[in-house]
Amino acid sequence: MRRAFKLSDCGGYVLLPVVMAIALTGAIVFVMSRTTGVNIKTVATRTEMARARYVAEAGLSYGKWFISSTCGEATATGTPFQGHTFDVTIANTSGNNYHITAIGNLSTGESSSIETNTTCTPPPATTKLYWSEDNTDKIWMTYLDGSSPVEVNTNSGWPTPITVDPTNKLIYWVDGSYIRRSSLDGSGATNLISLGSHDVRGIAVDPGNKIYWTVMSYGIRRANVDGSGIETLITCSVGYEPHGIDLDLNAGKIYWTDRYADAICRMNLDGTGFEYFIQWLGRPCVIAVDSDGGKVYWNEEDNERLLRANLDGSGTETLVTFSGTDTVRGIALDTENGKLYWADWSRNNIYWANLDGSSDAVLKSQTSPWDIAVGPSP
Repeated sequence: MRRAFKLSDCGGYVLLPVVMAIALTGAIVFVMSRTTGVNIKTVATRTEMARARYVAEAGLSYGKWFISSTCGEATATGTPFQGHTFDVTIANTSGNNYHITAIGNLSTGESSSIETNTTCTPPPATTKLYWSEDNTDKIWMTYLDGSSPVEVNTNSGWPTPITVDPTNKLIYWVDGSYIRRSSLDGSGATNLISLGSHDVRGIAVDPGNKIYWTVMSYGIRRANVDGSGIETLITCSVGYEPHGIDLDLNAGKIYWTDRYADAICRMNLDGTGFEYFIQWLGRPCVIAVDSDGGKVYWNEEDNERLLRANLDGSGTETLVTFSGTDTVRGIALDTENGKLYWADWSRNNIYWANLDGSSDAVLKSQTSPWDIAVGPSP
C-alpha cells in the first residue's frame, strides 16, 4: 500500500509527512506556475495525453524541489489539479546523483510518465577544528580548512589540554587549577573539578559518562561528566610522566603516553588490565585513537616524528618527520575526511596531512597552539 509520503532523513533535514501532505498542493501549483507556466487553466484545455503529461511534470517539479531542499530519497503522491494525481519516486543512484520518475494520472484513467536525472549539492560540512592557546588564554574554533576562526572562550585561564564531547556538544579543558566545561560556542562555562597541585597533561571524555585525565608523576584519574565521583584508576612512581590520553570506546580501552617510560600504555576503562602497549619509544607525548580504523597515532619528541600503528601493536610506521625545533602538544583526527591535525607550540603553527602522513602542510599560523580537537559545530 502506498503511503501519501515516505521521506528519508538526509544531511540533517527531516521533513514531516503530515506537514508536507498539507502543503503539497499549494507548493506544486506555485512551483509549476513559476517554472513551467503550467496552471489549472492550461491543463483543462489540453488533450487527455497532454493533460496527463502536465500532471507528470508537476510531479517532476516536486521531485527537483525536494532534492534541492534535502538531498534525500522519497516516494510521494500528490493532487495538484482538479482531482488528477501524480506518483513520484526519487532514488539515489550514486554520491550526489539522483533519478526521478514521475507519473501523471488523470481521473479518466489516462497516464503519462517522465524520467530525469539530477544532482544535489549537500549543505556545507559542519565539522569544526578546536584548539587552545596557553599564552593568549583563548580557545578557538574554525572550519576544517582553517577558515573563519572564532574565539570560543576568552580568559580561559591558561588552557592546555582540551577534548570535545560531540554527542552533547561540549568542550572540556584544563586551565591549571580546574577541569572546566562549556558549550561549544563558549556559553555556560563552569568549573567542574579542582585539581589542587596536580599537573594535568591530557584529558579525554566518554560522552555522557566519564571524564579521564592524566596527572604527571601520579597516574590516571576519572570522574563523572558532572565532576562527581572522582577516582584514581592507576598510580605510577614519582618521576613517571603520563601525558597524552585517548579512548577506544569500541574496545573499552584507555590509551596514554608515558614520556619517562618511553611507552604507550593501555588498560580497561575501569582501570583493570594494565599493559605496556608499545615500548622503547623516544619520549611519546600526544596520542589519538581511531577506533573504527584500527589505528593509534602519536608523536615522539626525541625522534621528532609522528607515527601510527595498528591497535594490536603491529605495523608501526613513521608518518611525518620534523626538522628539529618542533614541539607538538596536540593531535586530532578527522577520519571522515581522512585528515590528521597537530598543533606545534614552538613553531606557532597548526599543521594537517592525510592520515598516511602525505601532503603535510601548514594549515594556520596561531600564537602558541597547545591542544587540538575535531568536533561538530555548536
